[in-house]
Amino acid sequence: MNFDRIIAVRNDKTVYRDSGRVIKVFSDDYSRTHILTEALNQTRAEETTRLNIPRLLRVGTVEGKWCIEREYVEGMPLSLLIQKHKENADVYMDLFTDLHASLVCNEATFFTPLHDILAQRIKAADITPGQKEKLLLLLASAPQESTLCHGDFRFSNVIISDEGKAYILDWAHACKGDCAFDAADAYLTFILDGEEETAEKYLDLFCSKASVSKDSVREKLPIVAAAKSVKVTKEKSRQLINMIKI
Repeated sequence: MNFDRIIAVRNDKTVYRDSGRVIKVFSDDYSRTHILTEALNQTRAEETTRLNIPRLLRVGTVEGKWCIEREYVEGMPLSLLIQKHKENADVYMDLFTDLHASLVCNEATFFTPLHDILAQRIKAADITPGQKEKLLLLLASAPQESTLCHGDFRFSNVIISDEGKAYILDWAHACKGDCAFDAADAYLTFILDGEEETAEKYLDLFCSKASVSKDSVREKLPIVAAAKSVKVTKEKSRQLINMIKI
């Protein structure tokens, strides 16, 4: 592969930049269903919302490996901006929560139900059968909504373009459900990064802007912690499992 440069490397994918496009190349054993779902999620988000999302260009193969291509946005991830300009952290958090609140204002009729995703992950989590039963009952009692949820809303998934426009990346986990679950996931991402104060600031601002009660988000933390534990490192998985107090 003769692309301009590597942007990111993960266990199961490598992301390249090549001129005006970004190519995410997946490992040989990565699920094609997940690849096509990610592409479909992004296309649906592009077509059904007014959010700024880099345009999907192609789904195909490169040297026998499946890939997703999208347009490249000249700019910097919010995560790097905060590192470089810590004095503006409150301004960036205000922007971040504005974006998340605007995202969850959208209906997501054709997306996968979040309840189904959470239930599947809880069943796969390394917790006791009793905890699984209680969490699944708690999940079943929660209303099933059709709000757009990102599924992995974090600083690194927001790009601020050179013109100052904010773009939302990585729609692999997008779904429809109660946005309090999406807020719980974002909150736990900050906690896992050791940013407890930032997590509380996020929760205060998001709940105010999205008209969601903080109690509603906190009630969902055990469910989301169990579900999130199956897609993080072993160390972070143990940290999440230790948060489940039921």
